[in-house]
Amino acid sequence: MEDYPLLKYAVRYWGHHACGRGEETGMGLALMFLQNRSKLTCARQIVRSDRHRYGYSSYYYSGLHVLSYFGMVKTIRHQIENHARADLRDDEHQTPLLVAAANGQVEVVKLLMARDDIDVNASTLLGFSPLSMAALHGHEAVAKLLLGHAKIEVDLGDSYGQTALSIAATVGHEKVVRLLLMAGNSININSSDRFDQTALSYAASNGHWMVVKLLLAQETIDVNTQNEVGETPLWLAARYGHQAVVELLVSRDEVDVNLKDGDGETPLLTAARRGHEAVVNLLMARDDINPNLKDEDGKTPLWLAAKCGYEAVVKLLVSRYDVDVNLRDCDGQTALIIAATQGHEAVVKLLCSRHDIDLNSENNYSETPLSKASRNGHETVVKLLLTQNNIKQNAKGDNQTLL
Repeated sequence: MEDYPLLKYAVRYWGHHACGRGEETGMGLALMFLQNRSKLTCARQIVRSDRHRYGYSSYYYSGLHVLSYFGMVKTIRHQIENHARADLRDDEHQTPLLVAAANGQVEVVKLLMARDDIDVNASTLLGFSPLSMAALHGHEAVAKLLLGHAKIEVDLGDSYGQTALSIAATVGHEKVVRLLLMAGNSININSSDRFDQTALSYAASNGHWMVVKLLLAQETIDVNTQNEVGETPLWLAARYGHQAVVELLVSRDEVDVNLKDGDGETPLLTAARRGHEAVVNLLMARDDINPNLKDEDGKTPLWLAAKCGYEAVVKLLVSRYDVDVNLRDCDGQTALIIAATQGHEAVVKLLCSRHDIDLNSENNYSETPLSKASRNGHETVVKLLLTQNNIKQNAKGDNQTLL
């Protein structure tokens, strides 16, 4: 390779240079190359070594596959007229149509789709169809052509059960999603894959605001669908801090803001755990929010925010008097105890500002906020707690006197 610095470029781009007005002139040279097994094998090896994901690296690519990859429609037409098989599959079961669809070669797709011997739904070993590949790469014009075919199967799933709609929603190809939704009754917008994830779940998880908006506009959309671990679209958007998506979802009354996942975590819990202040604020604005729901370990949103030292989230939560600041987890730890344990002075100060805070709460091991702060060497927190009225200075923890 070092001796031939232009070889990699030539292998990668020769077809692009051969297309257009000069394609007919260079057709003979292109066919000579494609019919030379050793040269084509060499080119494939170079492409494969370069890890070009959608190149012509398959060892079983036919000449028609390579031509479809580059979009050499005139040469393809010549080959078909000379009895080349238009539906030939490679070792991964890719057809020339699928290769053309994956690479956005509109004219090649038109040419191949016009034939009676072409299966427009022919899928790879992993279940990818021409439509799903067009959806994956956002090739709107190709998707439109395929959707116009009488035999197209819009809801065909891959080996993971993902449909073209789910794939387009996952990667955020808004225009392709819009096209697919126009398929009407022939498409199942709530179709789920093997992980019970729907198009809405994927779009929300990845923060694709416009795709979420398009899906929410569908009358039959299931906004509370849960995946295999119980996560809803709102939960996923909250977990990753997608503020705009959360805002869209909470504006829908039918969205259940308190649904828990398999670990008992609500959207508010997962947002508080990760310090997503704006998301917490949006969730708390819902009249039906329950800010005191616990996960399976007994932790509340306030407890989680206090442990991690998320001052802004704690401030937001303690400003609401429907938030119980004294709730305990399974170990009897309150938000104040865990904040003092971690040495989060600003959080401790915010918690102490609540008139109903229990300054002397004890966990299951008889430890108080003051004893935990003292034991962990958090001097400023100890001083802060000692300035509070009603603090007990002779508290005990692990049977050891504090002062």
